[in-house]
Amino acid sequence: MDVDRAVEAAASAEGARRLLDRAREEGRVELKPLYGLELCTLGGHRHALGDESIGTAWSRFPRRSRSRAAEFATEGLVSRGLLTEQPPALPGTVELSGRTYALDPRLALPLWARGRPHYAVVTEVEGRALRTPRLFAPATPGDAARPLVVEIPEPLPAEHADDFPHARKLGPLGWLYRYLLVTPQVAATLLADLSMRPPPPPDPSSGGSAAPLPARVLSVFHHPDGKRPSATARVRVTSDGVSAHLLRGSPRDDAALPAYDKPALEAVIADLLARAAV
Repeated sequence: MDVDRAVEAAASAEGARRLLDRAREEGRVELKPLYGLELCTLGGHRHALGDESIGTAWSRFPRRSRSRAAEFATEGLVSRGLLTEQPPALPGTVELSGRTYALDPRLALPLWARGRPHYAVVTEVEGRALRTPRLFAPATPGDAARPLVVEIPEPLPAEHADDFPHARKLGPLGWLYRYLLVTPQVAATLLADLSMRPPPPPDPSSGGSAAPLPARVLSVFHHPDGKRPSATARVRVTSDGVSAHLLRGSPRDDAALPAYDKPALEAVIADLLARAAV
């Protein structure tokens, strides 16, 4: 079975349903972190709304080096309990590096959401090449209450360095991502928290504190099967950490726009997610 079908099988299995039910009850469930090389080994470089830097780095790997790297990543996933070796040709499994594996639901759910999202929210800071969170809604249109997967870029913590050997030498393929399974309301809270946080200015050495802070942008993309993702909604937010303004054009005049506190901004984002889920 190819990796996409194996991911779909694991994401539809009983273990995944238990995680989804737990997220509905508790608001959020911490899944397992993954780094770029592991994502690419399991097809993540083909996910249209994933981080482009990872796919580019994977495509530039020589074929022989890519094969060795995939073996290395597979061994790491097995050691962390995210892949379990199975008899050959067993339904719901995938062949990697000559062996057959079943995927743990904590691995399958992020891959399923990234690869087959009904919609995704891509965040960015205008004018800055920063690693920023993304949100993926699994392909269940009309189910506005279904838990979502949040992908959060993280620095590699020193205490987990043994779990990710050589990651620092891999460039984007060594970038670490944390995954959460959350309700739409918790997702709105996380995105509001992010949007209220002032980003660093584009260039602190030119303009100093007088330079306007760049806006944070939340872009909603829909990704119909077999079609390219298309942006269907976009919110631009600037904030000083206390209040936020929704920008509607350029040039901007924040003072002329209504101010939002965090609960009000959270309500705007919750409505954005509810509309995207339809």
